Amino acid sequence: METQQCTHLDYSNISNARIQDFEVFLYNQREQFFVGILMPIILVPGILGNIAFLVVYQCVRRMKTRTNIYLANLAVADVFYLLFGVGEKVLSLYLSAIRYDSLKLSSVWCYTVLPFVKMCAYASMFFVTMVTVDKFFAVCHPFRVRRSSKRRYRLFLMPIRFVIGGWVTALVCATTSIPALGKMIVYCIVWPSNDQFASLPNQFGICSPFYPWSDAFSNLFQITLFFSVLFPNVYMYMKIIYTLHLRVKSAVRRDTQLRNYVARMLVINGSIFFLCTMPFYFFSLAYHVADVVTSVPVWMTEMLKVVRPISQALLYLNSCINPLIYNVANPRYRTAFSETFKCEKVRRHQGQPKTCDTTVYMRAVNKPSNC
Repeated sequence: METQQCTHLDYSNISNARIQDFEVFLYNQREQFFVGILMPIILVPGILGNIAFLVVYQCVRRMKTRTNIYLANLAVADVFYLLFGVGEKVLSLYLSAIRYDSLKLSSVWCYTVLPFVKMCAYASMFFVTMVTVDKFFAVCHPFRVRRSSKRRYRLFLMPIRFVIGGWVTALVCATTSIPALGKMIVYCIVWPSNDQFASLPNQFGICSPFYPWSDAFSNLFQITLFFSVLFPNVYMYMKIIYTLHLRVKSAVRRDTQLRNYVARMLVINGSIFFLCTMPFYFFSLAYHVADVVTSVPVWMTEMLKVVRPISQALLYLNSCINPLIYNVANPRYRTAFSETFKCEKVRRHQGQPKTCDTTVYMRAVNKPSNC
């Protein structure tokens, strides 16, 4: 996987050349906006929000439930996905004016970091599915869950096994992208002598496939996996929503209401995940089908220039908004965030003066913190 010798491209004889004539190499204005402005806006709050959720998960003991184990791993995957996925694109933009130029990041970047980003994307998909399955059985088959959870250790033993399996499976799936990304091709380009090309680099490197079919295979594998996970999730969402709708009509206890709050929050979270990721995979599938059947039409190529940055922004936005969904959709999570990040004023008994003393607060909620 060593860097190949320089492939020469000579455009010095092109007369009256303009920057627009080389748009295949350069960022257009739309891409500069999405990569240079929008993605950093997504990157910073996304990383901070997911780290905040991990802090809450660690500090509030009652947050360490089976569902939150999956959500915590989802937050870890989102942090790395944003850090390396968005960070790589923003860094490439500021390092070079050439689109997808990874020469300054070295060839090692192609077969290590880029597959790692794919692994985080797969892991997010798997953990969202684990959360859906967990709530599906808790809401639709509660008695089966109670019978299988008589021993306390099972609450954490099984999720840990699923978490390890999810990361390992994501790693195996990510290896399929190495043949599609692991080879860096270095180009030595001679630009026209116009002054507007003087600032452009004479060398750039692109992470490219080892074989002509590698890129198509990697993309189709990712698309197939996405839709194979999507349809079972949609079925489980529909069953959860239907079951919760039936329960609303009957009197329920407070603990059941809290569980329903959590279930609704997770349905919203999973639905937003697939709604944000679906445009990217759907259009990629249409593009590959058109390429196999005949050839990609011009209108689809032009649409790709518009849809691709938008769909990528939605992918990264999904990793950013999960902590916001937790706080908006469920009061239990809002309370946990408040307990962690500010001195919550509570009453130990009704009528007693408010206090911010840590000892009184811990006794009031009867849930000592680990931090």
